[in-house]
Amino acid sequence: MSVLKRKRGVGAKDAPIDVDEEEEVDNPSVADPYGCLLHACTLEDHHPVNAPKKSSGTPTKKPRAARQKPNCHDNPNCLFGFGEYADGNWKSTPSALVDIGPDPSDMLRTPLDDDTSIHNNGNAAVRPCGLRNLGATCYVNSMVQCLFMNLSFRRAMHEWEPKETQRVSPVLLAQMQALQRLFAHMQLGIQSYADPQEFASTLELNNVVQQDAHEFTKLLLTHLQYIFVYSKHRAHWNHIDSHFRGSMHYVTTCGRCNARSSRSSSFFEL
Repeated sequence: MSVLKRKRGVGAKDAPIDVDEEEEVDNPSVADPYGCLLHACTLEDHHPVNAPKKSSGTPTKKPRAARQKPNCHDNPNCLFGFGEYADGNWKSTPSALVDIGPDPSDMLRTPLDDDTSIHNNGNAAVRPCGLRNLGATCYVNSMVQCLFMNLSFRRAMHEWEPKETQRVSPVLLAQMQALQRLFAHMQLGIQSYADPQEFASTLELNNVVQQDAHEFTKLLLTHLQYIFVYSKHRAHWNHIDSHFRGSMHYVTTCGRCNARSSRSSSFFEL
């Protein structure tokens, strides 16, 4: 119950004084006309939980979610029911933006958050470049990224040139040049990702068939070693073997005479 105070002037025949009267008021709209003292609504008041499920023995349909209560028009402290769980007017992309296409700035490589990461040439380091997935070519992209992060291999790729005295197969030349262009884009390009479509096409890879990454790694390194032999730089001829190939020996020793027999084999992985 609220108490309303008001002043009333006494008639002319009485003494000219003001008298304060107190009147008890039961109507809250009079005591709090702007609703400032009303309680704040809670999330559960406007977004009730789903109806309780029936017993497991009785087959039931999927429970229907309770209807969301709209905003309280007479409570200024109600901060729910404004459509916070709705998609809104901009749930679909306007047709004009669809025709224009994505924002090109979203595809640019951004600098690293660490300001101290500076290259030797004084330029700020940028985030690594990704590779577009052509469908089921994640095994190719992962291997290309591993080779790209190997600085000695990347340098050898950029330096590779065919011998002038020996003709290189156009297929092998196209494969090597496609990988060189891909590496150059990953290192110097401004976009956040590169497209390996050209390199995958030169290898005649099926984009919709997933291959074994371990087997592809061995085949690719063996094939690149064959192409490096055609380089005009002698240091490239054994680059794959000296950096990626290892050797192991299987030794069998006799327990009586200590006679030993060994067999060696090479490997690209441990």
